Amino acid sequence: MIDNRDNYFENPDVEMWLNNGIIHSRLKQNTTIKQANAKAIVQGRLGICNGKSYPLLSDVRNIKAIDKEARAYLAAGESLHLVSAGAILINSLAQEVGANFFLNFDRPKVPAKFFTCEEKAIEWLASFK
Repeated sequence: MIDNRDNYFENPDVEMWLNNGIIHSRLKQNTTIKQANAKAIVQGRLGICNGKSYPLLSDVRNIKAIDKEARAYLAAGESLHLVSAGAILINSLAQEVGANFFLNFDRPKVPAKFFTCEEKAIEWLASFK
């Protein structure tokens, strides 16, 4: 459920909304993320945040690929502005490998974990509201 339409963003790569104090970001089917795509997604999230920090649930179960520059961008700086913590929702071994690589090598500058269960991810993020 979306808190209100001002708290919603959509583009060809992602659908994003604010619900119960958590930003939900869901990649669309077979999305390939390059740095330009990542920057557009971050700008959409910043619009939803309206100057307030929130935990972020990133549902990447539909991802096709992400390049090195996009991963590096999403781990630091502007991309984490107004993010108190990040949960990455995955559903395959390949995505687990990618999530581990992101967490261990790109090292996001906020608390971050990956999950296969959306409810557990939301429960973890609730402590960062």
